[in-house]
Amino acid sequence: PKATGRPSYDPADLLKLYLYGYFQRIRSSRRLEAECQRNVEVMWLLGRLAPDFKTIADFRRDNSAAFSATCRAFVQFCRHAGLIAGELVAIDGSKFQAVASNRKHMTPKKLKHQEAALEKRIERYLAQLDEADRGEEGESIDRSAVQATLRELQVKKANNQTCQLLMEAQGLVQHIV
Repeated sequence: PKATGRPSYDPADLLKLYLYGYFQRIRSSRRLEAECQRNVEVMWLLGRLAPDFKTIADFRRDNSAAFSATCRAFVQFCRHAGLIAGELVAIDGSKFQAVASNRKHMTPKKLKHQEAALEKRIERYLAQLDEADRGEEGESIDRSAVQATLRELQVKKANNQTCQLLMEAQGLVQHIV
């Protein structure tokens, strides 16, 4: 430690603060700072110390190896004391990325509904083209763009029908695209 300035906080006190935060489900260093100033339990635990959020965050960052060692020692103590058998591992609060969004989740009913909607869009598109042809007999229309859009809709419909056939052949009730 430097000879000038305030004395540093005892690492045991900051570790106590983090353990308190773990038990109370407080992860934020700013929330831990607020607890030091308003919560009587924390005031008693730390002897009325009130470190700022930066000090709390830096302690965790600088002592990550010590945190791991403390957790490892605690688990070993629990094993020796017979509190954990080590047969079952449970993870609480884990977050897993899911790929089954409503948009990608398909069922036969949803596929048939989608196919009917595509057929209606194709019919509506063809009707609009016929109406545009009747209204603009003298003007020239870019047929390649019209045909490209129509092909795109027909490809979507074909993909939908293929997906339905595959689901029926494999006996699937649902499928993620």
